Amino acid sequence: MGRDEDMAHIMEDWLKQYLELPNGILSWFTIARVLDVIAPKQFEKCFVEWIQEVMQLEEGDVVAVDCKTMRGTTNKSAGKKAIHIVSAWCSSDKTEKY
Repeated sequence: MGRDEDMAHIMEDWLKQYLELPNGILSWFTIARVLDVIAPKQFEKCFVEWIQEVMQLEEGDVVAVDCKTMRGTTNKSAGKKAIHIVSAWCSSDKTEKY
């Protein structure tokens, strides 16, 4: 089990607010296969819209953003660049958002 999968198990209750998880948390391999077929620009558009909904910011809120590159996700022969993970933390509610 990878670190990201471990984190997903820890955050399972939070994730259930946004996802149906009838079989529990997906394995890292399943997540990687899904991310491999997602169009990056469309994903970016959806991600930005989702963040704007989830993070209802107020005047003076500070959002810290952290980006990480997932090792082993580059596939040069298929022309795929590495997958990047972004997390954002909002000072007003002390909750990490993904």
